[in-house]
Amino acid sequence: MIARPERSPAVASPLVRQLAGATALLAVVLAGSAAVTGAGVLRTTAGVLLAALILVLLVRAARRAGETTLGPAGLVTVARGTLVVGAATLVGRDDLAQAVLVGLTVVALALDAVDGVVARRTGTATAFGARFDMETDALLLLVLSAHVTATSGEVWLLALGLMRYAYVGAARILPWLDGELPVRRSAKVVAAVQGVVLIVTAAGLLPRPVETAALAVALVALLWSFGSSVAWRWRAVDAHPVRLRVAAAGLLTVAAAALVTGLHVLPGDPSHVAPQAFLRLPVEAVAGIALLAVLPGRLRAIAAAVAGTVVALLGLLKALDIGFEVALGRSFDPVADWVLLGNARDFLQGAGGSGTLVAVLAALAVLGLVVATAGAVVRLGRLAARHRRTTLACAAVLGAAWLVVWAAPGGRLVPGVPIAAADGVAQLRDRASQIPSAVHDRYVFSTEAAQDDWAGVPADRLLAGLRGKDVVFAVVESYGRSAIEDPAMAPSVGPVLAEGDRRLADAGFASRSGFLTSPVTGGGSWLAHATLFAGLRIGDQARHQQLVGSDRLTLTRAFRDAG
Repeated sequence: MIARPERSPAVASPLVRQLAGATALLAVVLAGSAAVTGAGVLRTTAGVLLAALILVLLVRAARRAGETTLGPAGLVTVARGTLVVGAATLVGRDDLAQAVLVGLTVVALALDAVDGVVARRTGTATAFGARFDMETDALLLLVLSAHVTATSGEVWLLALGLMRYAYVGAARILPWLDGELPVRRSAKVVAAVQGVVLIVTAAGLLPRPVETAALAVALVALLWSFGSSVAWRWRAVDAHPVRLRVAAAGLLTVAAAALVTGLHVLPGDPSHVAPQAFLRLPVEAVAGIALLAVLPGRLRAIAAAVAGTVVALLGLLKALDIGFEVALGRSFDPVADWVLLGNARDFLQGAGGSGTLVAVLAALAVLGLVVATAGAVVRLGRLAARHRRTTLACAAVLGAAWLVVWAAPGGRLVPGVPIAAADGVAQLRDRASQIPSAVHDRYVFSTEAAQDDWAGVPADRLLAGLRGKDVVFAVVESYGRSAIEDPAMAPSVGPVLAEGDRRLADAGFASRSGFLTSPVTGGGSWLAHATLFAGLRIGDQARHQQLVGSDRLTLTRAFRDAG
């Protein structure tokens, strides 16, 4: 018989009670911060998510270390952590919120000098407690550096908060970095200096040049401190391996997640495209990754490939929507607008370019995007299945957060772009509804085009009142109505038109002008021309193709037939 390996014991009750108390303290901190600063649901939800992540990591670390309690010093560190999470919900704000952030971080930094003393005096110092304290320090610096970066616009300041995480990430690729480091008083001093300088900068106590100089000195000191650690680890070991496969796998996973998420949350309206618009939580991604985590291997791969293909196609449709909105002032019609792609190829061919080559390259790019996205989802699904319990727990937390943000008023960083995103479902619904309506429109237009009251009129009776006269239809490409009404253009266009009227009057002519409602905006002026000549609304290329292929009498044909 093969004995099953023993599973790690459940978290002991002392740790459960301690974490429950920490949760209650966090609730007080977040509620108090929201009441004082007016932090909304979005920031509070972000704080809860951050706290949940910390809680999961803390429990896992305690299990691995075999710890059943945090101890007196650990309780102090937990209190510091709740203050740091509360400060994280205020990053980027000013006035009263900034004062509260500074107050929370000052107390958290002051308590950093307490937990070590408590651990030594109570004889409860452990490697787990030391690591917990160090990670809390790192999070404090990250929150402060993020706030200073957000309020000053100096991106390089993020290095002060990311240095620790960069070292940890490098240790996964350079395993010789992962090991015990000597206790250096200089390292503690440098860490304390980082916190003090960042807090002083966040409080705005010094002139900007002095703050910048102090931050630069702090960054140099931090680089020296980490450089000393790297040099010590290099000398402490004989071998210095590099895990290139681990690095490549990590980069590939990050790229896969970025590709899938980016296509998922890409807005279809160019006016909504902004960096903040990508800070969204798509519910389809949350549900999809949870589903992939529980599906068996072969079925999971098939489902992931199909999902990736759908995500890629939705991303392409959004990109086409952006292009059509910019050029034509409307979204892409999946039924009527495909013919325009052929027209674009013909245009390039006629302009002396290689339209066929461009078309082939575009097709290859689309195929590459579909294959890459499908492969990315397959990879993420395999990773989710490998860490099923963690994936499902994260999906549950993110799903709850999505519901909270979705139900909360004002859940938007960009107007018209909800953070609780459901773009995939909406896109599929909208595209599916466009197909039957487009098909019905083709039938309606055929019926309208067939109703031609002038079709049976003899040629000699057409345009009889204009016989013997020259008639010129001059189509002038311009800015339309805005050219004579827009305050930016009207002052220069108006006098030109007035001078033209005067010259016509002097020559014995008169002019009449009026406005017609165009079926299109932006480009596509030939559709407006066809509308005028046919007496039917030609709002898309499909209708234009139907008109050209029909025998409906148009103004141009009427003039031709009338001689």
